[in-house]
Amino acid sequence: MMIRQEYKTVTIYEVYKGSKCIGKGTVVELAEKFGKNKTTIYGWGRQSKKPIVELVEHNITYAIKVGKRRVKIDVYRKSRPGFKLEEAKLEEFEEEQREFESKEDRRLRRNIRAQMAIENMRKDDSVFK
Repeated sequence: MMIRQEYKTVTIYEVYKGSKCIGKGTVVELAEKFGKNKTTIYGWGRQSKKPIVELVEHNITYAIKVGKRRVKIDVYRKSRPGFKLEEAKLEEFEEEQREFESKEDRRLRRNIRAQMAIENMRKDDSVFK
């Protein structure tokens, strides 16, 4: 699993009930705040294409786009099931480190692993004696 951070541009909405502003934020934030589905919030945005006077008159909930915001999000590339996030972070860190390794560094790491395996075998042999 690879984890990387990306910037995403999200639209900011103001939600009105009649003529009163009852909330401001992204679609996800508004959906959490009002306990509604995201598609409902988008539907409120489509309501605002009708004449505002008519919406205020009938006390209809609607949303108006007021701007955009850039947010940093974590993007996870899924791999095998049951793969833990800590393992993914460790794996990504190791991959980043290996990008800058030379031949000598790789050879040294391989020799250290071999030496550790030999020591483990010796420990196992001494336990059985």
